[in-house]
Amino acid sequence: MQAKVDKILTQWNSLWNSSHLYIERLKCVEIVLTGLEDCNNVLSEFELKLAAFQEMPSELDNLKAVHEQLVSLQKEVSATQPAIDQLIDDSHNCRRLVEKSRAQTHRGGAHIDLDRVDTDVTRITQRWNNICSQLVDRMRNCEAAFNLLTKFKSSYQSEVTMVDESYEKLNSVPPVQVKETIDLTKQAMEEKYRLCDDTLSQLLAWVAEVEDRLASQDVAQEDIDQLRNQINLLKLVKEELESQQRTVANCLDQVRVVVTTGGEYLSRDEVLSLEKNGKALRLRYDRANDRTDKLMRRLTAAKDELNKFKSELTTFTAWLDKARHALEDRERSLSQL
Repeated sequence: MQAKVDKILTQWNSLWNSSHLYIERLKCVEIVLTGLEDCNNVLSEFELKLAAFQEMPSELDNLKAVHEQLVSLQKEVSATQPAIDQLIDDSHNCRRLVEKSRAQTHRGGAHIDLDRVDTDVTRITQRWNNICSQLVDRMRNCEAAFNLLTKFKSSYQSEVTMVDESYEKLNSVPPVQVKETIDLTKQAMEEKYRLCDDTLSQLLAWVAEVEDRLASQDVAQEDIDQLRNQINLLKLVKEELESQQRTVANCLDQVRVVVTTGGEYLSRDEVLSLEKNGKALRLRYDRANDRTDKLMRRLTAAKDELNKFKSELTTFTAWLDKARHALEDRERSLSQL
C-alpha cells in the first residue's frame, strides 16, 4: 500500500511540476508575441518619421528645426533600445522553456513554431539596425548641410560687404581711375570664372568615373569572396566621396559667388553655363553618395543571406550524406539476408 501511495505522490509531483512548466511556457510565449507586436508598431512609427527627413531644407532656420527633431527622434530610439534587447532575451528564454517542456514528446525534431518566432525576431532586429543606421546618416547629413549653409551665409555676407565697399570706393575715385578699376575687376572676375570652370570640369569628370565604378558593382556576385570584394570596393568609393566633399563644397561656393556677382563682367552664356554645371555637380555628387549607401546596404544584406544559405546548404548536404550512408548500410544488410 505504501508503495502505491509513493507512486501516486511521485506522479502528482511530476504533474505539478509539468503544469508549472507549461504555465511558465505560456507566459513566456505571450510575452514574446506581445513584445513582437509592440516593437513592430514602434519601428513602423520610426520608419515613417525617418522617411520625412529624406530632403534637407535650404533655409538655416528650417534646418535647425529639422536637427532638433532628429535629436528628439534619437532620444526616442535610444529609449527603445532596452525593449529590443529584452525581446531578444525573451525569445531565447521562450525557446529554452518550450524545448524543455517538449523533451519527452518532441525528441530531436525541428520546432517549426519556434523557428518562425526566431525569424520574426531577426526581422525586427534587422529593421532596428537599419533605423539606427539611417538615423545616424540623417544626423550626419543634417550637420553637414548646416555647416555648408553657415559657411555659405558667411561667404555671401563677405562678398556683399566687399561689393558695397568696392561700390563706395568706386564712387569716390575720379572717372579715369574708375575705368581702370572696372577693367581690373573684370579681369579678376574672368580669372575667377576660368578657375571655377576648370575645377567644375575636373570634378564632373571625377563624378562620371565614380558613376561608372558604381554601375559596375550594381549586380551582386554569387561567390562570397567576390561579394566581399564588392563591399570593400564600395567602402573605398564611399571614402573617396567623403574626402572630396570639402572640395565639391568649396567649388560650389565659388560658383555661387561668380554667378551672383559676375553678371556685369561676364556674358550671359558664361553665367548660365557655370550655373548649370554647378547644379549638375551637386545633383550627381549627392546621387552618387546616396547610391553608394544603398548599394552598401543591399550587398551587405546579400552577403548575410548568402552566408545563411551556405550554412543551410552545408547542413543539408551533411544530412543527405548521412542518409545515403544509412541507406547503403540498409541495402547491404538486406542483400546479406
